[in-house]
Amino acid sequence: MASDVPLILGIDLGTSSLKVALITHDSETRIEASMSKEIASNSGHGLNNFSHLCMPNEHVQDVGKIFQCLHILLSSISPLLMARVTAISVTGQMHGVMGWLSENLAFSEKSKIEKKKLDVNLAGGGCGNLITWIDRRCTKEFIDSLPTSTRSEKPCSGFGCASILWQMKNQPGEFAATPLAPNEQRDLFEKAAILRKTSVGQPSQRLIGIASIDPVCGLKELAKPRSISQSLFPPLSRPVQHAPWTCVGTIADFLVAGLSSLQRPVMSPQMAMSWGYFDLELNTWDFPALNATGYSLSHLLPEVVPCGTVVGKLSFDWEGIPAGADVFVALGDLQCSVYPFLERHGKNTDVEGGVAACNLSTSAQIAFKIPSSLASNPSPTPSPFHTLSENSESVFERLLKSKRIAVWPFFKPDDRIVVAASLNGGNVVERFVKMLRVWCHQLGCPAIESTQIYSKLTQAACGQHEGNALPLSPTNTASGIRVDPRLFGERYCEVAEGGENGIGASVTNIHPRDIFNLPGVYAAICRGVVHNLVSMAPPELLEWANVKRIFCVGGALKRNPLMLQQLKDEYAPTGIACLSNEEAIEACIGAALFTALSHPPTQLKPR
Repeated sequence: MASDVPLILGIDLGTSSLKVALITHDSETRIEASMSKEIASNSGHGLNNFSHLCMPNEHVQDVGKIFQCLHILLSSISPLLMARVTAISVTGQMHGVMGWLSENLAFSEKSKIEKKKLDVNLAGGGCGNLITWIDRRCTKEFIDSLPTSTRSEKPCSGFGCASILWQMKNQPGEFAATPLAPNEQRDLFEKAAILRKTSVGQPSQRLIGIASIDPVCGLKELAKPRSISQSLFPPLSRPVQHAPWTCVGTIADFLVAGLSSLQRPVMSPQMAMSWGYFDLELNTWDFPALNATGYSLSHLLPEVVPCGTVVGKLSFDWEGIPAGADVFVALGDLQCSVYPFLERHGKNTDVEGGVAACNLSTSAQIAFKIPSSLASNPSPTPSPFHTLSENSESVFERLLKSKRIAVWPFFKPDDRIVVAASLNGGNVVERFVKMLRVWCHQLGCPAIESTQIYSKLTQAACGQHEGNALPLSPTNTASGIRVDPRLFGERYCEVAEGGENGIGASVTNIHPRDIFNLPGVYAAICRGVVHNLVSMAPPELLEWANVKRIFCVGGALKRNPLMLQQLKDEYAPTGIACLSNEEAIEACIGAALFTALSHPPTQLKPR
């Protein structure tokens, strides 16, 4: 019966939203349930409230609150469905890093037993904040000071290895500089817990709470930091309020470790590559380059295992899922987002023409598999940047050298994808909408929801009249405004004119008639975001790879037809195939689909 078919739970821990999906694990894989939660609607606070901006260029998120948001999301799923889950596949934001304590000190055992949920151990500081890919504390000077290797790619600001090295240099004590024995770690943990308790109420020593004013939502809730990375003072003034972290990983790796009670974290090549200093061909960390930094990371970095590896069993009944379900190594959200399209439609790329996938959500990416006719192995241990034949040097090599594109691992050990990854996507449009809300607040105007602003601007920019709402004049004439949307910088240009660390957008070609044309400004921003992405993966690159179709997905594209139309215009010769909202597949579904297709149903039997 259908009610007896085992299910696979896919989880996506994104930057601005959490998504989950349940798919059947039988001969006809289908989606049983799928839902998402903007980190924007948790107890009246947005997931942006999960972010703390304490130091210049710092961007971290509260892991405990993210886990609470995941609990709320999973609690909304029918217990009958959750009871059928036999496998858990996690994906999430790449590049970011967080530290935690091993020996099960990072999680509350009481919550596991009594509440059947996974809570961070707050008493003694079981884990730190998530340093996200947006973090820009690693300056160009710091990145330039790191060793260059022929075996791996030097990390950029916001990459895991760079963030760890920056912390070791500027905030000693955040991560363990040497291995700690279990008894040493527990002793430090207990001492830190006592210090945290006794410091409460003492003005000279108490933990520094973080409060900030959101011009739209008002006072954000006060949070007691669990890490020195949360304090408002300069690094030298920050007291260490936790034991040094002995484990590191992405937030998805942290969830996997908690579900299966791993003593040491494990990581997939997809996540490891996103940290930098990872030797893709040898499938190991580039320790010669790492050791040349003067710091030892060998005791911290996770073990790297192939995609699809079962790293453990669910060690307790969790959110209605019986203990014993298979827990798989965490996967990269980019690869999971494009997996269904590149695998399903990209089988005969050399004959029918290849496919690419464009994901435009918080950030933006275009990815395609390297055609088999161009792939070769010129040496026994080739560099990831020299996996193509000599006669293929063209636009690909030029863009690769300029770092506008990169070669990343896919799911099979020898599979590679070419990725153009922009830091500027829907986040740029979101920041513009938030700016309008803040301006309205400062002028004393009535509050207006972001969704209303999106709807009004999109309709007007597309030349549509609103119904019985207050009119916003549609765009009748084309605006000549040009927007360089690199508000959050780009990794290929660490320093841009007029911006710190490559951060800085610009607006040019503004005429008097444009001043009153709000929809025109909005449309120019959308065009700029797409044009910036296309400049990293121009049509010539797709022609080089024999790409004939591009499948477009992502939240920003769903709610913004302007971006979709701009993509069509930019890639007109390639014949873009656009998916409807119903057909779009999220990263959580891609993660679950990969698990289902790589592990036959007979391998994952219902309990």
